[in-house]
Amino acid sequence: MGAMHKIVKQAITSGFLSIEAENQLRQLLRNKYDREDFTAFMTLQAEAMEGRVKQESRQLVRSKALENQDQNLKRESREPAIAQGNNFQPTSRMAIAS
Repeated sequence: MGAMHKIVKQAITSGFLSIEAENQLRQLLRNKYDREDFTAFMTLQAEAMEGRVKQESRQLVRSKALENQDQNLKRESREPAIAQGNNFQPTSRMAIAS
């Protein structure tokens, strides 16, 4: 059993792929690997796409996006609302040229 196969087996068993394991897989994919490792990697991809294996990196991205969304909502609630329509209000008498 190759190194890639071991990482994949652990991720599928736990249902979780850590950032560290993901980086290790990237490194291993840069080198030669056998058919068993490649098949294991493809199985992991399928499991992740089906939601049976969660990726830490994706969870962090989602968490950051939600945090930014919350900050934007809080900021919007503090800003005064701008009325819709024509907001033109003359501050002094306007002379009409003839």
